[in-house]
Amino acid sequence: MGSEKQTVSKNGGRHLKLNIGLIVFIGIFIYLIAIGLSYLMRNHISFYEVQQGWIVDLYRLYSS
Repeated sequence: MGSEKQTVSKNGGRHLKLNIGLIVFIGIFIYLIAIGLSYLMRNHISFYEVQQGWIVDLYRLYSS
């Protein structure tokens, strides 16, 4: 039981095991970050209330 030796690599003993699940996860994560950044950088449509003009008169006519 105590005779087993642990092998330590030259770069500190940590290995990054790349498998297909990790690659897909990293790809989706980078995609979500890119989509979020593009959403934050684009011009957004601002909604406002019309206060004068024929649309307001039409609304008042049909809402009464």
